[in-house]
Amino acid sequence: MNSHKLLETINANIDNLTICLKNHQIEDGGFKGYHLFDQSSGIWTTCEILHILLKSNHKLCDKDWILKSVNYLTVNQNNDGGWGFRTKGKSIIDITAWACLALNHFNSKDSILKGVEFILKARLNTGGIDKGGWGLTTFEPDRIYSTGIAVNCLTQILTSHEEWFQIEEKNKILNAINEAHNWILNSKNQDGGWGSGGDNNSTLVSSSIALISLFSQGEDPKLYKDSFEFLAKHSTRNLWELEREIVITQEGYELTQEWFTSVYCFRAYIFFAEFGLCSLDRLHSTFVSLLSLIDNGKVKPTTEGTLDLIWPIPLMIECLDKFKSFVSSKKKEYDDFLYQKELEEKKRKKIEMEGYLKNLFPYPISQAYFSFMHEIDNHRRFQYLLQLNEVILKYAAVVSLSSVIASNEKLPALKNAIEGKFRKPSLGDFVSVIDIILNNSGKIENTIYPWTKDELIKRQPNFIDNEAPRMNLNQTFSEIVSLRNTWSGHGAIRSLYEYKMEIEKQIPFLFSFLNRFMFLAKCNSFLILSSDFNEFGDGDIYKIRLFNGLDILDNDLEIQKRLSEGQREQLIRYVYFHNTESNTIVNLYPFLSHMYCTECKKERFFFFNGVKSNNKITYLSFECGHTIDYDNLTHFIKRFEAVNIQF
Repeated sequence: MNSHKLLETINANIDNLTICLKNHQIEDGGFKGYHLFDQSSGIWTTCEILHILLKSNHKLCDKDWILKSVNYLTVNQNNDGGWGFRTKGKSIIDITAWACLALNHFNSKDSILKGVEFILKARLNTGGIDKGGWGLTTFEPDRIYSTGIAVNCLTQILTSHEEWFQIEEKNKILNAINEAHNWILNSKNQDGGWGSGGDNNSTLVSSSIALISLFSQGEDPKLYKDSFEFLAKHSTRNLWELEREIVITQEGYELTQEWFTSVYCFRAYIFFAEFGLCSLDRLHSTFVSLLSLIDNGKVKPTTEGTLDLIWPIPLMIECLDKFKSFVSSKKKEYDDFLYQKELEEKKRKKIEMEGYLKNLFPYPISQAYFSFMHEIDNHRRFQYLLQLNEVILKYAAVVSLSSVIASNEKLPALKNAIEGKFRKPSLGDFVSVIDIILNNSGKIENTIYPWTKDELIKRQPNFIDNEAPRMNLNQTFSEIVSLRNTWSGHGAIRSLYEYKMEIEKQIPFLFSFLNRFMFLAKCNSFLILSSDFNEFGDGDIYKIRLFNGLDILDNDLEIQKRLSEGQREQLIRYVYFHNTESNTIVNLYPFLSHMYCTECKKERFFFFNGVKSNNKITYLSFECGHTIDYDNLTHFIKRFEAVNIQF
């Protein structure tokens, strides 16, 4: 990831959100008033959407659907110069300021001047003490939000169209801006925040709006460290909870306003980041968390919020656009940060996967990884890498095949893959078994739960390297087989340096392969040491040995299903795969077992490796490299017969 790709991500999200807004425009030119399922337009949403979209992309000004919105706002201006929440609604300061900002993109002089006149008149509060700012209307007490948006509106209009105003009018506007600015400036609480009315308990939205207004008017963010700390200490996982403000109107009813708290706090963060008070790490982490609120062009204002609202969408676009400007202005600094962030993330994920391998992946896999990681010679280490891929693949195939057989599931495609081929299976044959079962089995879901077949098959990102192409299951298998064929056999000898470089290249792929089959690490692999059959209890008690990771542990298991230790006379123990989520237990014998190696004089894991000409079964231990032949073909015949496969 670099700043260029980050900007592409931001632009793609803005484009998707814009399309969603366009799709929710009503025939009259306005946009849905509050919810995405509303049937009528709202002036508030329309003017916010119009202004924010055109700030982000001024080229939209000549689009027909945008011009329809301009007309909607123009015809819905009240006689007093203001705009209401909906058509013919009482004029409100906030909405009038937003409407003037929206129309300012089109130099709609007459409508804007009437709106400015209304805003200036409404500053004189007839319903209480006038603090120098604006309330929701001319009758309600002054509020930080109303004042902030009014100041922003007057400042932008005066800056872009100073020629519209006589000196007296200009001075009147400047005086209103300065008085409001000073009121906000002096309303700061001791905790670094601002209350919604400038004199009550601090809220996150009012604090953010106050800071944005002050900084936009030239205040130095470095003087507001306590305000930054106030915002930061109230964040949870780099987001903020939705805030609600209750405004009591002149008529006596309570008007509840909901705020998209996170976008306002994030915008304040951007100002602080420009002066180094907010670290790039904190800012970027907040950005990533904000992206999690976007779903298919819709936006929820909190993690647990609903996607049915229209008003959070333009606010998300606005904060993304502000962030885009910040990243564009600090490309070199941001590239350096992203590079270090990427290195740290790769290291974190590597440690995470190593922890799974050490503690959770079943022993044949964890042991193969241990051998790979602790080998010094790069040639031998590369061979261990090939072996590790093979162990993962074969273990997954054995679990899948045993699951189908245990469920008595008859799959024609599996029958074709086994008969005539599996007596001397190649690595590709094990690949075919997994592929066929995941694409055809209806019973494998119980074994891999809570994972799904689609999750295992679909394209997935590289676990370590975000820049690497996404791969699906078949592409992953092809890569493994190709690596083995290309780097093994006659003429495949390379230098130690070449082996070293290829190992480093393959680590991200290896961890991605393990991550795809993470269900193996979330289940138990065990054999039975002893059993106590209970004819009258809830289930039989088994003393089991768990082979999860490198630590081998003994434990107890109580279950109604009857299990077997194995074949004591031949020192063969059955290995079981236990999904503790679905409580599915699958016997992996005769494809995998724990047997006594006559050469090592130790018990090892042995994989089925083929059928010899004398019909003896050959098993291979990847741990020691030794093979064992057993006369147990009947076990294979019996198990395959259950699913209509001739072996």
